[in-house]
Amino acid sequence: MKGHFKSYLCFCLALSILGIAVPGRLAQAHLVAGIEPVLTAEPVREGEESKEVRMRQLDPIEEGAQVHGSGWASLAGSFVRLEESAEGLVRKPLWDLSRNSAGLSLVFRSNTRRLDVSFDVYGGSGMNHMPATGVSGVDLFAYKPDGEELWCAAKFMPQFKEEYVEAQATGGQAKRIRVTRVSYSFEQIDYEDGCEEYEWHLYLPLYNTVENFRIAVEEGCRLEWVPRDCRQPIVVYGTSIAQGACATRPGMAWTNLVERELRYPVVNLGFSGNGKLEPELFSLLDQIDAAVYIIDCLPNIKVSDTLEDKLEAGIKLLREHHGCPILVVDHSGYTNERTNFSRGFTEELNRRQAAVVKRLQREGIKDLYYLTRNEIAWDKDSMVEGVHPNDIGMVQQAGAVCRKLHHIDRKSREMNLKGR
Repeated sequence: MKGHFKSYLCFCLALSILGIAVPGRLAQAHLVAGIEPVLTAEPVREGEESKEVRMRQLDPIEEGAQVHGSGWASLAGSFVRLEESAEGLVRKPLWDLSRNSAGLSLVFRSNTRRLDVSFDVYGGSGMNHMPATGVSGVDLFAYKPDGEELWCAAKFMPQFKEEYVEAQATGGQAKRIRVTRVSYSFEQIDYEDGCEEYEWHLYLPLYNTVENFRIAVEEGCRLEWVPRDCRQPIVVYGTSIAQGACATRPGMAWTNLVERELRYPVVNLGFSGNGKLEPELFSLLDQIDAAVYIIDCLPNIKVSDTLEDKLEAGIKLLREHHGCPILVVDHSGYTNERTNFSRGFTEELNRRQAAVVKRLQREGIKDLYYLTRNEIAWDKDSMVEGVHPNDIGMVQQAGAVCRKLHHIDRKSREMNLKGR
């Protein structure tokens, strides 16, 4: 017993050093749709007294918030990436993935010192090679009036609770589906340099579909939703890597990193395992008035596929109606190629794709650019399991894309990029 007590004291001491409350000392709010404002004990600075805080819970969509990152204005009031009209146009696996909220965010101004977020996602909270914080979590950034970006961590570990609920199946039969109830609490928020408020960017889950989304701020605090950015966006069409695998947090997906670095809207149309250069997807891209199109589909293309025909048709369709730059991206490779003989096909795919781009450039298609694997420059530390990038690889890819976009912008002046 004495040994257990000693271990418990050491555990409590470790929590105190890390700034984490000892279990049982503080109440944590668990927000559920429809609950009235919640009273909770506020964590305090040393020397201050604890006080009860009343939280005001909101449904962003009902409050008129516009979701950022969608390619269609009609989607500003939802957490999905393709319009309903696309359901009959694209294959079902791709349609299902379009319900994931990759690349979407909520932007608002507030002076709250605590922010709680809760929502449901359907399916597992995480994957074997990607943590729940990336698959089903949110990521919060603050922007000061001078433009400096700050990151805000949840005070306690995000709560992921998996439950099964009854739902109606085809034919009216009941079935049980898995729902993950996610909650985050950002506490003890501080404002530097006399700032009265920050502009907050809350990035949504990369690999799950969001329902019953709620956000809570302290009662009496200001919250103003920022309308979606109406500039012509950078539109990315790609694979699981573009969708966000395997970033540890939504803000670390390379498309979100590009948006954060350039302070410019990005539309994420990455579809895990389904970036196949399909004409149906190019027809949807054609509906978006883009500043730049980025085509990054080679990781989902097989050597036996008709790569040349698909890529050429897609580029010509976009060029027929849009004069903006088009950036085609190499297969960035696998970091275990030197220890696995089966990975050599990437060189062939890159050679074939580059040949299409060079031929179209010779034929007179202007503002057509190429990003090579060498420019992306992944190394042995860039991947999770030899297929998908970790956060290091995401930063490397985002950096390569930003450098290329700055080069393109100096020539085309489509975006007037500044960056941080």
